[in-house]
Amino acid sequence: GLSAVGSNGGAAEGSGFVIIETNFRVYAHSSSDLRARVLRSFCHLSYQLPGLIVASLTRQSVQAAVDSGIGVNAILGYLERNAHPIMAAQTPVLPETVVNQVHLWAKERERAVAAKCKLYDRFDSLAAFDAAATYATEAGIYLWSRRCAEERLLGSCALAVRADGHPAMKRFLAAGRQAQR
Repeated sequence: GLSAVGSNGGAAEGSGFVIIETNFRVYAHSSSDLRARVLRSFCHLSYQLPGLIVASLTRQSVQAAVDSGIGVNAILGYLERNAHPIMAAQTPVLPETVVNQVHLWAKERERAVAAKCKLYDRFDSLAAFDAAATYATEAGIYLWSRRCAEERLLGSCALAVRADGHPAMKRFLAAGRQAQR
């Protein structure tokens, strides 16, 4: 286990063991292979000595973690919960530059992606728009929509679907028009 000096001046078994610097360097005062594996899931391990793990938070390591399903809040939460007592006494516990950069690296994976699409902006009624949006969602071809608040603003309603879904959407809209007649 880990012995660290707690806030009460005595040794606190299992207390915080992680120190994070503003240069993204992570020091973990631990010999635990489990702790090393956890850190390796979102940090680049530089080296592991008896009682000390040295790692870095990098764009690549954070994005790999996010891609594998580890959320930013899970990463930051782990670091905060396991912060060394000296860090834990600070407010905020984690350096703001590190927190902000980890969020930015993760958001790089959430950027908009261009996709060929078909835009529909002429609907006979709000009910027709809602039906089309529901159909597109259920068919898995929905990309984006803007619903107008009132029938008189119908011209500002728009629905974008994947280009490969256009034939199916066209059939759906034609069938809806036939049913209205």
